[in-house]
Amino acid sequence: MLQASPADKKLVVDILTKAFWDNLSVNYVIDPKKDKGSAIKALMAYSFDVCMAYGSVFFHEEKDAAALFYYPQKKRTTLRTIGWDVRLLFTCFGAGNVGKITGREKIIHQVKGKRDMLYLWFVGVLPSSQGKGKGSGLVADVLQVARQEGLPVYLETSMTQNLPLYKRFGFTVYHEHEFSYRLYFLRKDI
Repeated sequence: MLQASPADKKLVVDILTKAFWDNLSVNYVIDPKKDKGSAIKALMAYSFDVCMAYGSVFFHEEKDAAALFYYPQKKRTTLRTIGWDVRLLFTCFGAGNVGKITGREKIIHQVKGKRDMLYLWFVGVLPSSQGKGKGSGLVADVLQVARQEGLPVYLETSMTQNLPLYKRFGFTVYHEHEFSYRLYFLRKDI
């Protein structure tokens, strides 16, 4: 595992854009009137910025897998983060989706609650490199960070095929919510 620097943003965004192309949750939030590739890239660029500011970004040595996490308890609203939010609105979500997006985020925040945690936002592997243990390796690395920090790890997934991977690492599903897809809320206490 390598820790990303700001210079790695394009690499990480490209990996995650390809890895999350068919992800139900990602496709739910992007404006269907926008170019799908550009919208997903905007979401991943936003996520990269947030995680670099309030957490960390890892990628695999072969540069074909990445993991992004942050500490919600450290995240602050600043002029910079407001700028990121506004840019994301116009490049990914679209003004017509604001109600849908804010409603979804309100539910996610209510379910997670306010507690100190490491939030594993994205783990993605290029489709051509999936099934080779790279995503598992990144999850193991993130869990090591969580152990060092003494924090539980929280995440969500909309992809049922990811549930066995997370369960192997000791994550439990503590909530499910139905949008136009089923979102699974998972946590692992350290």
